[in-house]
Amino acid sequence: MVKYYLSALDFLKWIEEIGPYINGGRLRDVRSEKGELFILIYNGEDYWIRVVPGSHILIQREKPTNTEQFKFNQKIRDELYNKKVEIKMHDSDRIIELVSGNIRLIFELFSNGNVSLVKDDKIVWAMFYRDYVSRKIGAGESYKYPAETFNWLELSRDSFLETVKRSNRGSLVKALAVDISLGGQYSTEVCFRAGLKGDESITSLSDETLTKLYDILEKIIKEEKRPNIINDSIFSSIELFHVDGKKQYFDSINEGMKTFFSIGKKEEKKQDFSEKILLAIKDKEETINYINEHFDEISALIDLSRDSSIPIEKRIAELKEKGWILNGKKLSNLDRHIEIDITLPLNKTIEKAYLDVKKLKKRLEASNLKRPEKLESGSVDAWYSKFRWFYTYNGKLAVIGRDNNQNIALIKKYSLPEDVVLHADIFGSPFCVLKSGASADERDILDAATMVASYSSAWKEGSAAVDVYYVKPEQVTLSPPSGESLKRGAFYISGKRNYIKKVPLILCLNLRIDQGKYFLSVSASPQEKNYFILKPGDKKRKEVIDRIHELIISKLEADIRKDDIDKLLPNGECSLSLVHLVGSK
Repeated sequence: MVKYYLSALDFLKWIEEIGPYINGGRLRDVRSEKGELFILIYNGEDYWIRVVPGSHILIQREKPTNTEQFKFNQKIRDELYNKKVEIKMHDSDRIIELVSGNIRLIFELFSNGNVSLVKDDKIVWAMFYRDYVSRKIGAGESYKYPAETFNWLELSRDSFLETVKRSNRGSLVKALAVDISLGGQYSTEVCFRAGLKGDESITSLSDETLTKLYDILEKIIKEEKRPNIINDSIFSSIELFHVDGKKQYFDSINEGMKTFFSIGKKEEKKQDFSEKILLAIKDKEETINYINEHFDEISALIDLSRDSSIPIEKRIAELKEKGWILNGKKLSNLDRHIEIDITLPLNKTIEKAYLDVKKLKKRLEASNLKRPEKLESGSVDAWYSKFRWFYTYNGKLAVIGRDNNQNIALIKKYSLPEDVVLHADIFGSPFCVLKSGASADERDILDAATMVASYSSAWKEGSAAVDVYYVKPEQVTLSPPSGESLKRGAFYISGKRNYIKKVPLILCLNLRIDQGKYFLSVSASPQEKNYFILKPGDKKRKEVIDRIHELIISKLEADIRKDDIDKLLPNGECSLSLVHLVGSK
């Protein structure tokens, strides 16, 4: 499999490109998603910096979804919220920093990668704890950069010649790649432009030839950007002459990098679905065996971790001597990928691991060792597609606002005299406009009431039912009667309200697959052969979304975007009360 990576030269040219958008901007938010960090910089407009430690860094305009909040995020906010920042690269290393006075947010984009929040050269917090031979990354430690390499940002002819001559790498291209820190791609390009073979012995090169190499390198560093992807496997911020093949050019390095790593993600997803499950099973079984073999030893470590009569610093030191790290309620082994919850008896940890293995084996069996078909999302091009929308049992269109601005637009712009407006009798309910609702029967009204209740705050509160009322559009206004006032974002309802008591909170997620595309929709009752019935419950939304996605893969051998499921589910915890998947082709 191709390894998708960037060189320090690419990062340097990227910073030159995006610096004007970031420098002088203020940090406004920090979020995390699947080992990635997203940092919002406001500089007249919103720019999200997306950091993938050990790999790459980009800017994007779209807000990240499916994010989680960690202590590290809050630490960054505490130190940098609303402060002006500058972005720069450390020497010619694959290390990029956001700097504000004495505070640095350091992104390591090599090896396993990391992100460290550093104040006055001390690490306040780090994304990952790392213990290297020459440096340690952890809270309270002094931040040290990796061992110094040749800094071609301060390029001089004499230092270049001296470094290459004393290299013991054997070949010229290796000396340039490692000792001059150019990486293999640009080292090969320097040799090609000089008319030299990369495998030439360094000792055979004259000072004149080395000077020629130096001049070419200096030119490449200053060369105009021409971002391109070659054969879907190589990214370069300049034109490469030593590589032939299909080339795709981009207007900006940032856009080229986005495309490059999206290609990389697609390649990663080609790995057999079953192989990932098998690796997870192996990992869990090794954990179980290790705990069983060291049961008494680990039990003693848990007791030590929880012994409040011993100062925490002493406990941490003793645990580290034995090869373990205490991080909150988790005890982690330094040599193995094992994490122990110290709040649970050790036998419960083993039981949980056995249960995880059982679930994974069921997933493996369900997958039938087949790779799911990656489907495209079908779309609806209509005025209501930006809202939440659905059809009632009798096929009447109903539209629900996602926020207060959409509620206002629905009432003022899209409602007609023959429509009906519904609202749950609870603070935190959207408005629903049932088109041609004046001619609707009881089933249509109840369907619309069920949906507006489900998208209200009652779902997040875990309610089973809530009252809903409906009125004519002209009864809804933003202007209260004379002498009365409304809170910001509130509406005034005049005249009689028609109530439907104890409307159940229930949502049906429908799935249709047709000619390689999938179509997701919501309704109060099933409208397709494949559907999921959801109610308020005790499962986190992410867990339910993952479960729905997993069932679609295992039962229908099809893969769809989790984000599309997420957009349709109400806010708050929920439960799957019924699943009906029979296929669709």
